[in-house]
Amino acid sequence: MKRFLYVFFITACAVVSITSCEKPDAENSDISVLILDHLEDAVVSSLTEDSYKLSATFTGRGYTLTLTIGNEGLDLVSGNYLVKKEVSSIGDCSVILNDGRSDLPIRSGLVTISTINENYCVELSLSSALDYKFRYIGQISYSVDFEPSESTFFVMESNVTKMNSYWQTVVVDGVMKYAITVLDKDGNDQAYIELISTKGKTLSELVGTYDVKGSATHAGEAIAGAVNWGSGSGSYLVSDSGINRYITNGKITLSSLKGKDGRDYYSITGNGLKTASQSGNVTICDLRIRHIAEKPLLGKVERDQIIASSHMERQMKYSIYLPEGYDGVKEFPVLWLLHGYGDDQNSWLDKGQLARYADAYERAGGREMIIVTPDGLTDFYMGAYENYFFKELMPEVESKFKVKKGREYRTVAGLSMGGHGSLYYGLKYNDMFCYAYAMSPACMFDVKQVIAGKDKADLPGITIETGIQDQTTNLQSVENIHNTLLNEGVTHDYITRDGGHDWTFWQEALPKVLKKSGEVFGEY
Repeated sequence: MKRFLYVFFITACAVVSITSCEKPDAENSDISVLILDHLEDAVVSSLTEDSYKLSATFTGRGYTLTLTIGNEGLDLVSGNYLVKKEVSSIGDCSVILNDGRSDLPIRSGLVTISTINENYCVELSLSSALDYKFRYIGQISYSVDFEPSESTFFVMESNVTKMNSYWQTVVVDGVMKYAITVLDKDGNDQAYIELISTKGKTLSELVGTYDVKGSATHAGEAIAGAVNWGSGSGSYLVSDSGINRYITNGKITLSSLKGKDGRDYYSITGNGLKTASQSGNVTICDLRIRHIAEKPLLGKVERDQIIASSHMERQMKYSIYLPEGYDGVKEFPVLWLLHGYGDDQNSWLDKGQLARYADAYERAGGREMIIVTPDGLTDFYMGAYENYFFKELMPEVESKFKVKKGREYRTVAGLSMGGHGSLYYGLKYNDMFCYAYAMSPACMFDVKQVIAGKDKADLPGITIETGIQDQTTNLQSVENIHNTLLNEGVTHDYITRDGGHDWTFWQEALPKVLKKSGEVFGEY
């Protein structure tokens, strides 16, 4: 993103009081003015991890003048700067003056920066025995000299929503949520920031400072992080020890610079942010992520597809992930991914960061697949919803998108209520799916009754995965499902590990779901 500084440079000699840029030259008629009429160079470089150096070099009348100032941001700040030998911290200022033969020693003095008519005015009072001053008036566009970070980020756009008095999710008109996920070179989380702005913004147009608010619904706000029932959501940063610290209060700034390679690099910063961990520990943190480049996701997400359902007697929604290779001609297998109680068709995309994990899987050579995330309401995927799913939703998706049809090209997975749904569908409709992956399943059906009379060899592959610390679908209830399957002779994988009933656990499980689906799908 190109920035411009309008700078008015004056170099005066042996002056005790600084002459204001607003005063006419007649008051200083005894001092000659040499006009510097050419901008030789203007460069921004890193000073420290948290600050920059702005250097501008001007020539004219046989002279060259270079001014360098240490600054926290990318714009000159009004105020006084003492001239020093070198710039080593914020507020330092150095001046190099060359008369065409050699550099003149400028080791002390005062630089005053102010603004006039939307332009910068920079005055230099130097303790050199000079009987003239220099002036430059004009535009400065500067390039950037810094080392890009190895970290990258991607942005996901979605609606801003809130709950009405009936505990229903409603869309806030006129604004959009822009969720920025920052990953280090190994693909590990560094931060996840949810910004709100008006619709249709490009990434460069999102640059600015955002107030962190708990019930953010307006442009210029960042959605605060929160910890409820041991599970975190919203904006967070990752501490040096690898702990997610959810940002509950403060201001977050998104800024940008254009590198020498012509790419835009972004920084996400925040001072004195109030944060909370999932354990409830509250502390103050600084957010310092600088010079990261966008790495767009390979696949494409189409949210909130609408289908009119006679079985549900209402309009229903689903969202869909299409892999990079989706061209409207080639057909792909489908993973049906079910959400939990109280969530919707976008929860796997937003809270579960589905596109991120699908992207990583594809980049690692995994098989491309379509992933459908339907709105499951709160019906545990049974009853009327069951009819809707198989008689309306599945035929709709398979006709609208290029889907490989047949049992060997379908898998189903889900969490909590969706874990129930995936296991229930896999066992009851074993002719429809080749694999079922149930995460933290909250089973509301009689497993033994559902599989009664079925040939065990005809059942799909099954994995059940749950957290040892899960207090919602506790370990004993999931253990009972596992034991029932064992007693009925149903082959399956059973995974228990540290974790609770939260998105951290399910995000860690999702890559396994993708990998397993890729392994069991038929050839395509």
